[in-house]
Amino acid sequence: LLCLMKTRWRLLGVIPVLGGLATLPFVTTPDLLISGDAKLVAIKDEAGHYWLSSNRAARFSAEIWLRRNGQLESASFRDPKAPGPSALSCDPLGCSYAGRGRTIAVALAGEALAEDCVRADVRLSVVPIRQDCPHPALTVDRFDLWRGGAHAVWLGASGIRIQSVAAGLGDRPWVLQRMRESLQQRR
Repeated sequence: LLCLMKTRWRLLGVIPVLGGLATLPFVTTPDLLISGDAKLVAIKDEAGHYWLSSNRAARFSAEIWLRRNGQLESASFRDPKAPGPSALSCDPLGCSYAGRGRTIAVALAGEALAEDCVRADVRLSVVPIRQDCPHPALTVDRFDLWRGGAHAVWLGASGIRIQSVAAGLGDRPWVLQRMRESLQQRR
């Protein structure tokens, strides 16, 4: 309406534009992102900026994640020179992220899994999880990433929400078979 009409009726095209702009405050970006190949993890700090696990790995994914969050660049939370987010504590085996009363453990090595089982609400692992853990309600490991692609985690007052790329793809001919199987398992 705005571009095609020449009369004053074209001003009615402003209404959908304003409606779209009014929805911006209701959009929340994920608190944590992990790439499908497990090479990149992004964690949001208190100011809403993402910190990356590496500034070198998966640069294309990192660029997209940062751009969608309104950032041009980010520091690595694994860099000892950069002070990371206060809600994040890391050691050589992995990281622990605390936010909104929840704890997410990011295991970067298999040795961290036993400790994460006891203290985390969500376990994200870049290595396969081979043993069961009674405590965390939600786990995402290397096999989940391989089947479902990148995962996003939102922490909210109502609980924890995890969404994979495969969940948003649907059952279409161009979707990889392993992602289709992942969708069928969740139904």
